[in-house]
Amino acid sequence: MRNIYLVRTNSLLINYKIRTMKKLMYVALGALLLASCAKDENSTINIYTEVDLTTVLPNSAYDNSQQGIYSGVIVANNTQFHGKLYLDIANNNNRYQALVQTIEGQKFAFNLVNMEDNIYSFGSDKGTFSVDISDYNNVVVSDISIDNASGTARLIKETNNSRAAIVLGTYTSACTDCPFMLSGTWDFMVEPPANPTDIANISEVIITTSGSEMKIDDDFEGTTPYCYTGGPYIPFFWEDSDPAENRYEIYATGQEWIQAGGNILHYDLAFSKTIADENELDYNRMLGFPELTNALFFDPPLDPAGCFNIAGTNGLWGLYNPAGDALLAAGFITFDTSGLVPVPPAPGLARPTAMPIAEINNMN
Repeated sequence: MRNIYLVRTNSLLINYKIRTMKKLMYVALGALLLASCAKDENSTINIYTEVDLTTVLPNSAYDNSQQGIYSGVIVANNTQFHGKLYLDIANNNNRYQALVQTIEGQKFAFNLVNMEDNIYSFGSDKGTFSVDISDYNNVVVSDISIDNASGTARLIKETNNSRAAIVLGTYTSACTDCPFMLSGTWDFMVEPPANPTDIANISEVIITTSGSEMKIDDDFEGTTPYCYTGGPYIPFFWEDSDPAENRYEIYATGQEWIQAGGNILHYDLAFSKTIADENELDYNRMLGFPELTNALFFDPPLDPAGCFNIAGTNGLWGLYNPAGDALLAAGFITFDTSGLVPVPPAPGLARPTAMPIAEINNMN
């Protein structure tokens, strides 16, 4: 049993085939449809299919080519549109399609409307965007218009017949005395492990501001969970829905990110579904130790280091000027845990002794 300390704080296949028609009207319609596809007469393009791209595995035959599955995040309309972005470029059956699954759980399919020089344009009633895969290891997403508003996106090529995990989240400000009140989306990408049930490393943290400026961190410090033995470890995400394992663990504490312009971002992310379920807790809490944000949020700082239960957030952050001597903004990080289903603790499981309650009382 893991001991935790309670701490409170203020996430049709339209298959264009040319057929001989008896009526001139159908001949004209067929010609119009053919003109919309930048392929030769012998190619077949499925520009729309009812396929859930969230579950399609990348074809390993295309690991070193432009074809295959791409995944990432898309944020638009001042972060009001926020979701996982999936792209299929002829991964199977010469299908070209994009799909967005929003943080609210909605799914929007985008059809191929044009392709030229390795640039694929997709559209739907929801909006449009273009994807340049000339360098499939450095995908460029441009011309994003969702609900008549601009946006930004990040896509990576998936390989080896496995899928990367994408975790969506948001960040908000809590420091009313700071010069800036910042908010936006806070997502991360996870490298797929060799064994799907193994611990996976976080590969990128993706922050998008309310003004659609996207920033990416892929240089991490070691994280010490404190709720588990050992460390420091590479920041990790561990997911296993088997009730016997019941894993949904996110740990990236003690992280320092020098951003463009020199500002310094400190953040601590810590969450464990296993520990939450064992202690019959909700998921809107941080379960770990705030290595870099401890003194910022707690006065006196939490001591000694341990597995703390910090209610109201999954993580903490603070942004400093380049010299590191002035706090610019600080607040909370919350991840989307809406799809998680609690697993009741085993009968007779002992509960940890309740620890003194602490309040966040220092934001400067």
